Amino acid sequence: MAMKVDRPAGGTGDDVVAFVARSLAEARAARDALVAARIVCEMPDAALEAMFASGTTSVPVRVSSRDLVRALD
Repeated sequence: MAMKVDRPAGGTGDDVVAFVARSLAEARAARDALVAARIVCEMPDAALEAMFASGTTSVPVRVSSRDLVRALD
């Protein structure tokens, strides 16, 4: 499986896409699982609702590269 690394314009980020949520329920479940595993995941409910309400068909769930192995579990 290929991993997509997201780097901000400055090139200092190390976020990796661990999962792609295709619905609001999937995004919430992914966020809750990451939080339960004590992995930082900033996906506020209001933002998720707004993205899917605007017609977005998927939302990439990003985590720090150092947390990737735990996030995939």
